[in-house]
Amino acid sequence: MKKIGILVVLLGLCTPAVLAQQRPPRSYFEFNFGGAVLEDGEGSFVFPGLSVLIGQQVFLSPKFFAEYQFGLALPTIGTAKLGIGAQSGNFGVSAGLRVVPNTVYLQCSRTTRGGQWNASLEHAPFFRSNPEWSFYSTQIFTVGHQWNLGRKPK
Repeated sequence: MKKIGILVVLLGLCTPAVLAQQRPPRSYFEFNFGGAVLEDGEGSFVFPGLSVLIGQQVFLSPKFFAEYQFGLALPTIGTAKLGIGAQSGNFGVSAGLRVVPNTVYLQCSRTTRGGQWNASLEHAPFFRSNPEWSFYSTQIFTVGHQWNLGRKPK
């Protein structure tokens, strides 16, 4: 939990940079599907999942951004994540923290005309000490698509 607080404080310190941003924020609707590697004490297995989220990227400079998302997910009911990333041309990468279930993630993206495609890999660093924080998952992998909301970003 202490690491979550540190990440939130660091993102809050980015506020002055956000005020001086050169690109408008990009809001989006996202749909993801994938699987989670669950451990139940007797072994591990892959469990399917999906999520629908609303998110926003706030550009700190022309290529760097902070992002947040929240929404509904199965099997956890809700999910949220915070991250930072970089974008060059049509490709981007971001890393951050998924709050529910508690994982760290690395995400790659490819921009399209109406949004972007994403693929992410996640790991639950606190699984051994608190498996319920990660809903008993050790890893999560997803593929998803984001649809831009509002005006098309430049």
